[in-house]
Amino acid sequence: MRAAVMLCCLLVFVPQGQPQTGPVVKVEFDPSISSMFEVRLSTTVTFTCTSTGWRPPATLTWAVTESGAPVSVNPTYTSSNNSQGVGDATSTFILTTANYGVPYSAQCTASGPDPVQTRTSAIISFTTEPEPIVSSTIAPSGPTGDVDANRQ
Repeated sequence: MRAAVMLCCLLVFVPQGQPQTGPVVKVEFDPSISSMFEVRLSTTVTFTCTSTGWRPPATLTWAVTESGAPVSVNPTYTSSNNSQGVGDATSTFILTTANYGVPYSAQCTASGPDPVQTRTSAIISFTTEPEPIVSSTIAPSGPTGDVDANRQ
């Protein structure tokens, strides 16, 4: 299993009409992607969604697919509040790629009570490496045509 840490994607959403200090949602994932969103087979990928500045902290949910079919994930969720009731929330899940050439996608949604509006991240997509091509060479069988120099 491979595991590396790299901040790959950062998506920030700010509600319309709110200053930059308003609620935001960001999604990150690792490991390092060697080529354009392609990961090796049996790679462990960690997805993290974080929301900040929500009152109360947002509820975070994930929509994950493998080859277009929904995948059930079991994310962890933590939240905290400051003295004014403004809070942060984080949700994380781990996915291990198991099949060659399979597209995956993940999207995080942050929601809270009115007047907070639901915020949805952009879709993060990647594909596992294609199956390797295995070639073999068959050696000829039978006489090789060699002549024994000692034969008369």
